[in-house]
Amino acid sequence: MRNGKVIVIILVCLIILFRGTAFFFSHKEKPFDAIIQLDENQFDSMLFTQDYANIGEDNYLNPFMTTNVDAAKDLVDFLSQYTVKKHWRSKNHQTNSKLIAHFTIYHTKSHPASLFIYEDFLLTSIGNWTSYAILDGPIDQGWIEEWKQTYFP
Repeated sequence: MRNGKVIVIILVCLIILFRGTAFFFSHKEKPFDAIIQLDENQFDSMLFTQDYANIGEDNYLNPFMTTNVDAAKDLVDFLSQYTVKKHWRSKNHQTNSKLIAHFTIYHTKSHPASLFIYEDFLLTSIGNWTSYAILDGPIDQGWIEEWKQTYFP
């Protein structure tokens, strides 16, 4: 009976240790490109908008869609200079931060990766909805404007 209690206590301690370690590593600082990775061979298209709330059904895809993989590469390269850290904010969280841009990258063999960039955080749907604080932000809105003019004239 005593050996059974010791085994249960050891198992509980191991589970707590494992969960704590997983939590620690999932919430540490990381470069942005560790979150979203672009596979050029599986790239299909990319949606972009800065006015997500005002897109109508008739203009949802055409003016904002590109199949140019260079647009996605440039965007991911630019965003990789930023450091982010996962934090607790749900996708329904009310915020005063301004939505800077929304990107969705579509792949041929996997689910789309959506990214909502706000002034002080990112909201991604890569796997599930996750929020990240931008540690060395804010995001350079001027660069995003230049990028937009280059790929969506």
